[in-house]
Amino acid sequence: MTDLIPSFYAATMTKGGMWAISLSLALLASWVSNYYTELETHFFREACKMAPIHGLPTVIIVRSRTWHKLMTCCACALTTWLTLDKFENWAWALAVCGYVAMLATLARIDAYTGFLPDRLNYLLLWSGLLFNLGSGWVPLEEAVLGVVAGYMPLWLGQQLCWRWRGLRAMGNGDFKFAAALGACCGYQPLASLLLLASILALLAQALRRVLKPSLRAAAVPFGPFLALGGAYALFTCLTQLT
Repeated sequence: MTDLIPSFYAATMTKGGMWAISLSLALLASWVSNYYTELETHFFREACKMAPIHGLPTVIIVRSRTWHKLMTCCACALTTWLTLDKFENWAWALAVCGYVAMLATLARIDAYTGFLPDRLNYLLLWSGLLFNLGSGWVPLEEAVLGVVAGYMPLWLGQQLCWRWRGLRAMGNGDFKFAAALGACCGYQPLASLLLLASILALLAQALRRVLKPSLRAAAVPFGPFLALGGAYALFTCLTQLT
């Protein structure tokens, strides 16, 4: 009986075992992500029907697609397997799987509705701080600084844009999402994260204006691009730990 646990652990550390566990975790994480995405999207649309929100800019909304769900599952499985293969650390593998699933959930909700729910932003933020309180990806001090460095630049940019031009460049959910990414990955990759997200958002907006001139004045949700930047930040953190 005492030999079962070491034997089971050794089996999971084989290539086949890591793929099997990674796929199982990915299926579970993607199911939770898909369920919560559909739930939040439904609640938001029903709330807008009951009490329409006025005074906000028009946002380009995309429809839910099957390949969105498949991409979520594939991303969770691949990143979990790579973490296990590189570090052989189950705590980190679970954290990576949850982190990627949360990125996908927030990105899809923002793409479908134009809003980022506070409850998910705060869950990611506090989970990142608590994870880095132990043996996380970055020291707790860097995680706390990452919260500030993620929130303040976007908030200040929004305030300047509002005072000078009277426009809302982005929503409050974007600030909180960036702060949550800083809590998970620290302050060091944030400059590259925000730069990458901004470039991708500008390219997407330019492409929209060329392909659909009728949507020239519509805004593009920033959450999906922050999520891509968050994936890059995770890669940077794990690369520095090797």
